[in-house]
Amino acid sequence: MILSGQAVFNKIINELSRLDAPSGQLAILQVGNDLASNIYIKKKLELAKTLSVKAQVYKFNNSISEDELLEEISNLNENQEVSGILVQIPLPSQIDRTKICSAISSDKDVDGFGYILGKECKVLPPTIKAIDQVLVHYNILKKDKKIIIVGGGFLVGSPLFRYYQEEGCDVELLNEGDDLYFERLQEADIVILATGGGAVFDHTHFAQGSVVIDASTIASDSKLYGDLETSLIDGKFSFSPVPGGVGPVTVAMLFVNFYLLNSLVLDL
Repeated sequence: MILSGQAVFNKIINELSRLDAPSGQLAILQVGNDLASNIYIKKKLELAKTLSVKAQVYKFNNSISEDELLEEISNLNENQEVSGILVQIPLPSQIDRTKICSAISSDKDVDGFGYILGKECKVLPPTIKAIDQVLVHYNILKKDKKIIIVGGGFLVGSPLFRYYQEEGCDVELLNEGDDLYFERLQEADIVILATGGGAVFDHTHFAQGSVVIDASTIASDSKLYGDLETSLIDGKFSFSPVPGGVGPVTVAMLFVNFYLLNSLVLDL
C-alpha cells in the first residue's frame, strides 16, 4: 500500500480553514539558495496564501555572518507583528546551527527547535507530528511494534528517536556503519528512513508486510527524492513516497504549530 500524504494534508488544511488565521506574520528565514529549501518555501508560501496567513521570506546571502543572522532573529523576536519564526535548514558552514535555532523565542518557534535541543518548547517538530499523523491515518499502530529509525540527524532521526522513547515504543536508532546494518532492517515492523535522501534502499531491504516511512528529502533537477527506490516494491510492504508522503504533511503541521502558538485550538 502506498501511504500517500495528500489525504492527511487535506484533512489538516480543512481543519485550519475553519479558523480565522492568526493576525501575526510567519517569518521564514533563508540563507543561500538551496534547491530543496526553495521548493519547500514555495509550498509554505502557497499554503499561507490558501489560509490567508501573512508569511514573509527574509532571504540572506550565504556570506551573512552568524552575528548578523542572530541580530535578525533578535529583531523578529521583539517584533510584535511577527508571531512565528522558522529558519530554513541547511545553513552555511560559518553559522552554528544550534546557536541560531536556540535564539528563536519559544513563543514563536514553529519548527519546535526547542524540543530538538532539549530546551523549553511549546510545540513538537512538524516532521515528528507528520509521521505520526500518517501512521494514525492509515491505522498503523506503534504499540507492540519493532520500530527502527535509520539516521540520527538533527531535524528528524534524533528527536524522533527521543520522542518514541518517551512514548514507551520499542525503538532503535540505526546509523550507517552499525553492525548488521541491513540485516537489522529485516527485523523491523516499522522503519523510518531519515538519512537525507538518495534512494539507497530498495525492496530487498525490508520485511514482507512491514511499513516504511521515507522522511528524507534531496533535490535534483528541481525534483525531490527520498531514501527509497520504489519501482520494484510491488506490494511487498507499505511505504510513503517522496514526494507526496510525509513532506506535505510536515508543511501542514508547521502551520498547525503556528496556529497553536497563537492560542488557536485544533482537534488533531
